[in-house]
Amino acid sequence: MNNFSIGNGDSTHSKNAQTDTFEQARSHLEFFIKQQFNLMSETSEKKLSSIELFDLLRFNKIPNFLTDGFIQSNRELFVIENQLRSYQLRTKFLNAKGLWQIEKVVKTLTENEIDFVIFKGVLAQGIRYQNYFLRPAGDIDILVQRSSFTKAKHALKSLDYFVQPAHETRWWTEYMGEQHLVSKTPDNPKIDLHYRIQKPGLPQPRFIEDFIKRKQFYKLGDLDVPVLAEIDAFLVSAASIVKAIFNREACLDHVTDAFVFLQNLRLEDLNSLERHAEKHDYKQVVQFTIRIVDIIFDDLRISNMAQKITILNSIDDETLKCIIFRPQREASYWPRRRSLLWELSGRSLTKFSYESCRALLAEIARRIHQTNDK
Repeated sequence: MNNFSIGNGDSTHSKNAQTDTFEQARSHLEFFIKQQFNLMSETSEKKLSSIELFDLLRFNKIPNFLTDGFIQSNRELFVIENQLRSYQLRTKFLNAKGLWQIEKVVKTLTENEIDFVIFKGVLAQGIRYQNYFLRPAGDIDILVQRSSFTKAKHALKSLDYFVQPAHETRWWTEYMGEQHLVSKTPDNPKIDLHYRIQKPGLPQPRFIEDFIKRKQFYKLGDLDVPVLAEIDAFLVSAASIVKAIFNREACLDHVTDAFVFLQNLRLEDLNSLERHAEKHDYKQVVQFTIRIVDIIFDDLRISNMAQKITILNSIDDETLKCIIFRPQREASYWPRRRSLLWELSGRSLTKFSYESCRALLAEIARRIHQTNDK
């Protein structure tokens, strides 16, 4: 059994390394944001309102990464300081509730002898950053084997959770491979139960059940919580980035997570990452993620990793920054979804056709449900 604990039992060297990586991520983020603010002020015909500026940071889920000094030294941020403080308090409230509820979820699934891992969300923040309160986490994401999906759902219902009728459809259970459970108690986090981690129309890592087999255990109080191995958590971050691009959503938060993993990766382990990506048929997605991290954070160590990566080079660096940070602004070039799938499938006709067909069938299922609801 692999165990690790943040804040309890780690070596001083390990703690210091994680702290240094977090500070590097924060410093790079602030530099990137300042660059973007300067660029917007130089090129925008219409100045962003304080509400629009706050929304830009909120959609990327990064307000709590910013230091007080950075906020107070930037006029654009200083005028929305109250909103940033409220965001911080809301994050603490949501994530504290999430940690409390995770203990109940873990005990219930364990008692029902269900193999699972908790991934993303508040625990992932504790593991990566030694801080549970950097991003609001209103969901608890759980990955189970497909064969355990129904059993896990019924076990979670014993905690006074229920599935809304809209999420009982084939679109959710078959094609998305997840269901959202809502608590009968106000303010409790939702539970997202998964046996897939990617939507139709995009490549998904193969052998998802192996993610559960490679689980590690994270110490939360007296409880051992099963979580993803770090290398699998990176694949999830990569999947989240390409999903956000596909949906035209901001995703600087996921890019930051990927940066932290790559910063902690020893150069001699890069080959292991490449082999892991190839095993899961996820090489192109991983390469695209490394390229994005290099463009956003401009870190020499990661630049060395990205030197030979040419995937989706039809998108220039500045446009890609825009796509990641402020997708609501019309970029000069936005990849068509089928072009994105083609490149991320490694230009394999078999993979491209499979995911295209799965996306088409999923869309048919979704529209049938919408028609039946009318």
